[in-house]
Amino acid sequence: MKLPPSRDAAWTPRIRRSQPRITATACKKTNTLKLTNWWKETYSAPPTIAMEVDHMETCKEMVSSGFGYAIIPDIVLNESEDMYRLQLRTKHGEPILRKSWMIYRKESLHISLIKAFVDFIKAQKLM
Repeated sequence: MKLPPSRDAAWTPRIRRSQPRITATACKKTNTLKLTNWWKETYSAPPTIAMEVDHMETCKEMVSSGFGYAIIPDIVLNESEDMYRLQLRTKHGEPILRKSWMIYRKESLHISLIKAFVDFIKAQKLM
Protein backbone atom coordinates (compact mmCIF):
# COMPACT_ATOMS: atom_id res chain seq x y z
CA MET A 1 0.00 0.00 0.00
CA LYS A 2 1.38 3.38 -0.98
CA LEU A 3 0.95 6.11 1.62
CA PRO A 4 0.48 9.82 1.01
CA PRO A 5 3.42 12.15 1.72
CA SER A 6 1.74 13.34 4.91
CA ARG A 7 -0.92 11.82 7.12
CA ASP A 8 -1.90 15.05 8.89
CA ALA A 9 -5.41 16.46 8.58
CA ALA A 10 -4.28 19.47 6.54
CA TRP A 11 -2.90 17.38 3.66
CA THR A 12 -5.16 17.53 0.61
CA PRO A 13 -4.92 15.10 -2.30
CA ARG A 14 -3.85 16.85 -5.48
CA ILE A 15 -6.31 15.95 -8.15
CA ARG A 16 -5.81 17.85 -11.36
CA ARG A 17 -8.94 19.13 -13.03
CA SER A 18 -8.06 17.10 -16.12
CA GLN A 19 -7.89 13.80 -14.22
CA PRO A 20 -11.06 11.83 -14.96
CA ARG A 21 -13.07 10.32 -12.12
CA ILE A 22 -14.61 6.92 -12.64
CA THR A 23 -17.72 6.35 -10.57
CA ALA A 24 -19.62 3.21 -9.73
CA THR A 25 -23.40 3.55 -9.51
CA ALA A 26 -23.52 1.34 -6.39
CA CYS A 27 -21.07 3.62 -4.61
CA LYS A 28 -22.65 6.80 -5.93
CA LYS A 29 -26.01 5.99 -4.35
CA THR A 30 -24.64 5.56 -0.84
CA ASN A 31 -22.28 8.51 -0.41
CA THR A 32 -23.40 11.21 -2.81
CA LEU A 33 -24.04 13.99 -0.27
CA LYS A 34 -20.90 13.34 1.80
CA LEU A 35 -18.65 13.22 -1.25
CA THR A 36 -20.26 16.28 -2.82
CA ASN A 37 -19.76 18.28 0.36
CA TRP A 38 -16.16 17.05 0.72
CA TRP A 39 -15.37 17.95 -2.87
CA LYS A 40 -16.86 21.46 -2.53
CA GLU A 41 -14.89 22.21 0.63
CA THR A 42 -11.67 20.83 -0.88
CA TYR A 43 -11.72 21.98 -4.52
CA SER A 44 -13.05 25.06 -6.30
CA ALA A 45 -14.01 23.32 -9.58
CA PRO A 46 -16.36 20.34 -9.99
CA PRO A 47 -14.84 16.90 -10.71
CA THR A 48 -14.48 15.66 -14.27
CA ILE A 49 -16.54 12.47 -14.23
CA ALA A 50 -15.46 10.61 -17.34
CA MET A 51 -17.14 7.25 -16.86
CA GLU A 52 -19.87 5.64 -14.80
CA VAL A 53 -19.83 1.88 -14.42
CA ASP A 54 -22.25 -0.56 -12.80
CA HIS A 55 -19.89 -2.34 -10.43
CA MET A 56 -17.21 -1.18 -8.00
CA GLU A 57 -14.94 -4.01 -9.12
CA THR A 58 -15.10 -2.69 -12.71
CA CYS A 59 -14.37 0.81 -11.41
CA LYS A 60 -11.32 -0.48 -9.54
CA GLU A 61 -10.03 -2.33 -12.61
CA MET A 62 -10.37 0.79 -14.76
CA VAL A 63 -8.31 2.77 -12.24
CA SER A 64 -5.75 -0.04 -12.15
CA SER A 65 -5.50 0.19 -15.94
CA GLY A 66 -4.78 3.93 -15.76
CA PHE A 67 -8.11 5.39 -16.93
CA GLY A 68 -8.51 7.75 -13.96
CA TYR A 69 -9.19 7.79 -10.23
CA ALA A 70 -12.14 6.67 -8.12
CA ILE A 71 -13.57 7.21 -4.67
CA ILE A 72 -14.68 3.80 -3.45
CA PRO A 73 -15.12 2.03 -0.09
CA ASP A 74 -11.99 0.38 1.29
CA ILE A 75 -13.74 -2.98 1.47
CA VAL A 76 -13.38 -3.23 -2.33
CA LEU A 77 -9.57 -3.04 -2.11
CA ASN A 78 -7.18 -5.86 -1.27
CA GLU A 79 -3.95 -5.27 0.66
CA SER A 80 -1.97 -6.99 -2.09
CA GLU A 81 -3.10 -4.53 -4.79
CA ASP A 82 -0.61 -1.87 -5.77
CA MET A 83 -2.98 1.08 -5.55
CA TYR A 84 -2.48 4.49 -3.98
CA ARG A 85 -4.99 4.83 -1.12
CA LEU A 86 -6.04 7.85 0.84
CA GLN A 87 -8.59 8.17 3.63
CA LEU A 88 -10.76 11.16 2.72
CA ARG A 89 -11.09 13.70 5.54
CA THR A 90 -13.06 16.85 6.11
CA LYS A 91 -11.27 20.18 6.43
CA HIS A 92 -11.39 19.57 10.20
CA GLY A 93 -9.51 16.29 9.87
CA GLU A 94 -12.50 14.00 10.48
CA PRO A 95 -12.58 10.88 8.30
CA ILE A 96 -15.44 10.56 5.83
CA LEU A 97 -17.10 7.29 6.75
CA ARG A 98 -19.67 5.12 5.08
CA LYS A 99 -22.63 3.91 7.08
CA SER A 100 -22.81 0.14 7.41
CA TRP A 101 -25.50 -1.99 8.96
CA MET A 102 -25.45 -5.40 10.56
CA ILE A 103 -28.66 -7.25 9.81
CA TYR A 104 -29.97 -10.52 11.19
CA ARG A 105 -33.25 -12.28 11.79
CA LYS A 106 -34.49 -12.30 15.36
CA GLU A 107 -35.03 -16.07 15.09
CA SER A 108 -31.30 -16.47 14.33
CA LEU A 109 -30.41 -15.45 17.88
CA HIS A 110 -31.32 -19.00 18.90
CA ILE A 111 -28.10 -20.11 17.16
CA SER A 112 -25.35 -19.69 19.76
CA LEU A 113 -22.68 -18.54 17.30
CA ILE A 114 -24.90 -15.79 15.85
CA LYS A 115 -26.03 -14.68 19.31
CA ALA A 116 -22.42 -14.53 20.52
CA PHE A 117 -21.43 -12.39 17.54
CA VAL A 118 -24.39 -9.99 17.96
CA ASP A 119 -23.65 -9.71 21.69
CA PHE A 120 -19.99 -9.00 20.91
CA ILE A 121 -20.89 -6.20 18.47
CA LYS A 122 -23.36 -4.70 20.96
CA ALA A 123 -20.71 -4.80 23.73
CA GLN A 124 -18.35 -2.86 21.45
CA LYS A 125 -21.07 -0.20 21.13
CA LEU A 126 -20.87 -0.53 17.36
CA MET A 127 -24.63 -0.67 16.90
